[in-house]
Amino acid sequence: MKEYFKHKYGYLNIDSENIYFTKSGNWSEARGLKEKKADPTPKTSTSKKVFGYIVLILIIAFNIFGTYGLIESFGSIASSIIIIGWLIYYNVSKNLKQFKPNFLVPIIKIKKLETIGENQIKFIYQDGDDLVNIQLLKINLDNYENVISTLESIIKK
Repeated sequence: MKEYFKHKYGYLNIDSENIYFTKSGNWSEARGLKEKKADPTPKTSTSKKVFGYIVLILIIAFNIFGTYGLIESFGSIASSIIIIGWLIYYNVSKNLKQFKPNFLVPIIKIKKLETIGENQIKFIYQDGDDLVNIQLLKINLDNYENVISTLESIIKK
């Protein structure tokens, strides 16, 4: 048995052994996934650090030029606000892409399945490091009953 369902951040692929959280719903993508593990040391890439320093230097330069009258003060403040706004947008949009799950959970490691409200499912499971983890899913109302019945039938086996 193989089924897949759309949720807010991607797809939920289900077979008799695992539940896959994928971005595309493609089974070839799902087969290559591994269990989610805790990352004890979050890493900031060098490109992000360089980008942050460049933006900081630009903001300081605009403010210095504005203070000494090399460019009008309003232009300096407006430029700083635009750069800061763009930086926030850039980082938020990059981070939102990271929230899209892309991992698998073996059925035997699911500890509990809860429904929250009319269209949310809460998975409580052990991850690849055998730590208890929680995954919330927002499912389209059209598929909600099908998802619940499929999950319950597989977990009870």
